[in-house]
Amino acid sequence: MGFARRATAAVKRTSWLRSVDYGVRKSPSNLLGVPRERLFFGYMWQALSGVDLPGVASSDQMIDFVGGAWEFPYTHCRWALLAGLRGVRVAFMSVGAGPLDGWLARFLVRTALSRAAHVSVRDQGSREIVCDLGFKGDIEVSPDLAFSLLWIARVPCGAKVGAGVVVINPMPVFDARYWPTADADRYRRYLDALAELSAAIVATGKRVVLFGTRAAREWAADDVLVRLSSDVQASGRIELARPRTLEQLLELLSHSDFVVATRFHGILLSLLVGTPVVRVCYYGISRD
Repeated sequence: MGFARRATAAVKRTSWLRSVDYGVRKSPSNLLGVPRERLFFGYMWQALSGVDLPGVASSDQMIDFVGGAWEFPYTHCRWALLAGLRGVRVAFMSVGAGPLDGWLARFLVRTALSRAAHVSVRDQGSREIVCDLGFKGDIEVSPDLAFSLLWIARVPCGAKVGAGVVVINPMPVFDARYWPTADADRYRRYLDALAELSAAIVATGKRVVLFGTRAAREWAADDVLVRLSSDVQASGRIELARPRTLEQLLELLSHSDFVVATRFHGILLSLLVGTPVVRVCYYGISRD
């Protein structure tokens, strides 16, 4: 808890630095990056004081798909190196890997892993990617940490859920506003398919609840809604839910008949609460 408090305070103190973090680190030769990095290392040096084992946990952390080498790979490498200088061990716990294609990104991730006291990945595909980096240490395959959540369904909150409800989780894959490799045609066909599915479900008398886990991911849900006919929109059997906490999301998923999810954790959390789920696979992780 001491580390969490110190790290949170450090992040708040450096929020203005983080706002320009990606732009500066995309061009590391830029001299503006030197003082910014010195300040960051100073704050993180303080945050690591008295910490036994900081960890990198779950989600897709070992990737260069978003931000290139200077986003996740560089962040992990500098954390691992700084922790080593501080005499603190580092753990990578149930982390997802890939896509990880650039030589610099691969080098930075391998360097970070080589400083770790523990490395586990959440699926066999991630293990193969890490092994392909040339990492020689032990790698444990351990399911995503979300599977360890203990959940007891309570009274639904947020959307009006209950019997006869189908929950759909769109994600702005290939949307130029969100996705690094935009493809307008693929995004359009994806939205059209979800809109057609939603209309078909409403026609059976069931209700459809669309949701995203944060504002940017609600863009896709909004894009689905505008593709529906006026009759479907006016039926009162389709809506957009906005869960903002894990508890609200789990309640939404647990009080539905089944879920159609694109985002990995929409799939995983549906399984956790025992609700049947149809996976929309945009990357290999959704098939594992």
